[in-house]
Amino acid sequence: VLDEPFLYETIGNLVVVVVRETDNPGWDFNLCSSSSSTDGDVSLYYYDFGGLDGFSLETPGALLSQFADIQFNVSLIAITCPVPMDLVVDHVGTTDATLSWTAGEGTAVWDVFITDGESPGDDAPDVISGVTSTFYTFTGLNSLTNYTAYVRTHCDNNDVSAWKSISFMTAPDFGGNGTAEMPYLLYTKNDLEALTKGMAAGFATIGKYFKIMNDIGGVTTPISGGFRGDFDGNGHTVTLNLEGPGYLALFATVGDGASIHDLTVDGLVHSTGRNAAGMVAYIDWYNTVTINNCVNKASVTSNSDNVAGIVGNSFGEGLIENCVNKAPITTTGNYCGGIVGYAISLSGGILNCENRGDIVCDSWGGGIAGRYGSTIFNCANKGAITCSNRGGGVVGEANNAIVRNCFNTGALTFGANSGGISGYNINHTTIENCYNGGMITAENDANCGALSGFNFVAIYSSGGENHSYNHNNYYREGTYSVPYGLEGDLTYTDNYTSFSQEGTSTQCTLAESMQGTTDLLEALNNWRNGDDTYAQWYADTYGNNQYMPAFMEGTPPGLEISPNPIVMAPRPIGAWMHGETVNLVNTSLEDLQVSGIEFDNAFFLVDESAGAVNFPFTLFAEQTQAISIGTDPGITVSEGTMTAQLSTIWNQTQVELAGIEVQNYTPISPDVV
Repeated sequence: VLDEPFLYETIGNLVVVVVRETDNPGWDFNLCSSSSSTDGDVSLYYYDFGGLDGFSLETPGALLSQFADIQFNVSLIAITCPVPMDLVVDHVGTTDATLSWTAGEGTAVWDVFITDGESPGDDAPDVISGVTSTFYTFTGLNSLTNYTAYVRTHCDNNDVSAWKSISFMTAPDFGGNGTAEMPYLLYTKNDLEALTKGMAAGFATIGKYFKIMNDIGGVTTPISGGFRGDFDGNGHTVTLNLEGPGYLALFATVGDGASIHDLTVDGLVHSTGRNAAGMVAYIDWYNTVTINNCVNKASVTSNSDNVAGIVGNSFGEGLIENCVNKAPITTTGNYCGGIVGYAISLSGGILNCENRGDIVCDSWGGGIAGRYGSTIFNCANKGAITCSNRGGGVVGEANNAIVRNCFNTGALTFGANSGGISGYNINHTTIENCYNGGMITAENDANCGALSGFNFVAIYSSGGENHSYNHNNYYREGTYSVPYGLEGDLTYTDNYTSFSQEGTSTQCTLAESMQGTTDLLEALNNWRNGDDTYAQWYADTYGNNQYMPAFMEGTPPGLEISPNPIVMAPRPIGAWMHGETVNLVNTSLEDLQVSGIEFDNAFFLVDESAGAVNFPFTLFAEQTQAISIGTDPGITVSEGTMTAQLSTIWNQTQVELAGIEVQNYTPISPDVV
């Protein structure tokens, strides 16, 4: 409310905007003015933008409205000490910033003041007087702090102008300057917490670049505040330990323009409320966000809705591409997926993504997405899914979605309205060139199927119809009793058939010829017809995908021990000594189960003091696990060279060997070395 006198001391027009806040068009608004000026220096002009019915310019004493009379009384006063104008703060660092201004006519000396709290009084002790240039650099500031800088003119006879001020925030103390060439550098969880603190205080991340410089562990609070910059994981891992009432992930929310890429998250997320994930909990309406080359290894549990490995809930636009979930996703609520829990408008879609984690939820559960309304291309689910209603190997409910060139090989346990690719199709959804190779246990064949459970149809009184479309889809024999739920609409469902597979053969034979062939691999690629929008299919020679077609040729399953042989440092007989680090490396594209490490000599053992490894454990594809190998000081051995064999047992029957060599010696006095 503008009901107190104020001083307008600058060059140019003063514009006052009057806004009607009532919806009643019958009320009038009248504006009148009076002025003490007699020389015509002050004039009042009125312009109606069309938003104020009955708004008119009146003369004093002619007020007619019974609702709102707005009166301006304008007086001219002489300015004896002109204020500084055109204030700018630049060269803002973590601890300093420069204030500059334009001098009023005939002025040459100024006072300046800076504060993160109270404004300057007449006798403020921290006022800096006698500044004779039109700029001043403040030092000794705190990073990521809101400040207000003040300047006033100091004229003759101790006359001073009014204070002019400008607010700004100091830069974060991250290293770098936030540009693409010199991004802000993040090393620790304290840096992540400082980023959240800065955004809460108004630090703008839009257009700024951030880079993780090493693995970061022990993160117990999400990055919140609506991050809008470029976040480069730089191939590193952030380990989470998050518990709370929803909106839990590495990023609680992200805003328009955010890009997250080349990042892995690990650890635990346990939410008692909506919206939880490993990477991003929530994307708000109309925000365009890109997530690329990201991996979730953090197990996510919840008792509410919208839970996933990458994004819990999105009402925004954008793209999720080349992302993998490798962890279990579990909720007693709804809308759960390996990549996305709930999303209705991702304009760029979900491309080239994969789920390897097990999914458990009440309803709307899918390997890629729980409930989804955009494109899903070139995606795969290999995890087991348990869902009581609207469950799908790729998507639980496809609502105005387009699902193309995808597959499922995970085991599926469903209730109603569920299928091997999609559970419930509605609102012009299209499913094309997909196959299901995963076994299904489901409630009934009325609304469950090897490919899709239920295709909804709406026929309107106006004559319009709302169907779903299913073309060129395939399912492995025996996965379920029917390809599509018997009660669903099959008006626009065609070109589907089963395929058979013998043992570990990569030959998958169609029951009927499709796309000019009875070979599943050829049929999938013939549908592509060379269009690079859709990934090429390859024979799964090494069994990474149960010998069914996949999007890469794969590599033979294998585990390497590095170094091999293991040459240990000389060991003192009868004394304990720190172990030697040995790396187990999964060289394949599939996860391996490592069930144990054995030695053919009791002198050698796994050094649990360096961090216990509980067998069996899963060694994820293309990942490394460090093991510490030590010796038992209680075993009697002789001086000299000793050799042994280390055996690593993986996938139950496979054994990988490494030689061990150590030189034993008698210490002057047994001790810890």
